[in-house]
Amino acid sequence: MTTVKCLAKQLFEGLEYLHERNVIHRDIKASNLLLTAQGILKIADFGLAREYSNRPLTPHVVTVWYRSPELLLGANRYTPAVDIWAAGMVIGEVIKQVPLCPGENEIEQLNKIAQLLGVPNDRIWPKIHTMPGYHQMKYRIQNPQRQNQLEILFLGLTSSATVNLLNGCLTYDPDKRITARQALSHEYFRENPPPKEPSLLPTFPESRNNTSTSDANDTIAVHGKRAGGYGESTSANSGYVFDFDTHFGGMPQKKRHRHG
Repeated sequence: MTTVKCLAKQLFEGLEYLHERNVIHRDIKASNLLLTAQGILKIADFGLAREYSNRPLTPHVVTVWYRSPELLLGANRYTPAVDIWAAGMVIGEVIKQVPLCPGENEIEQLNKIAQLLGVPNDRIWPKIHTMPGYHQMKYRIQNPQRQNQLEILFLGLTSSATVNLLNGCLTYDPDKRITARQALSHEYFRENPPPKEPSLLPTFPESRNNTSTSDANDTIAVHGKRAGGYGESTSANSGYVFDFDTHFGGMPQKKRHRHG
């Protein structure tokens, strides 16, 4: 679990950096997290990233497996909390080595979330009635769990502090969802064993796309996917990167077009 802690810590550090600068990534998912041979996690693909403001934004962002409840319910005014939800889904996926809620569409995704976390209500999410898709959700959730199942799901795999952190990320009400800064000070990162040092993370054999070894900014090849994308030409500072999606059970996702 020290490896997972190291990756989770770097992910939250990256999100804290973005969110403090009012940037929402809006597409945090397993395949957009890359790892260099030095163990440094990189948040990639900023095609959907936007500056946070009060203006309306499209809810049709983030691959559906990692899409937060407010987005699934059609909210067009949302906060960086959507990235935190996605981060919680990614961390849970890395631990379980399978996606937590692999829905085929938005309705199925809502059902899978309800089966995992229980049915949302106005007690735990006072503004749920204001969500555009709320009334449709009431009639489309089938056979939901009445209670949160995270502790049962991760029983024997990790600590109670880990489950508590995941619950903080996967909180229905975005106003109550943990922030990246709060996550970094969470008990999860203070309990033993501590996060592994990035330089000690396991990596794959290196390979480079050019013969130059003097450029310290070269991206190191640690897995078989190119940083520039499939079939694209590469420059002196491009290379191969570790792809979480390939390694932890996720299915490759198609790139989305830009939205508002």
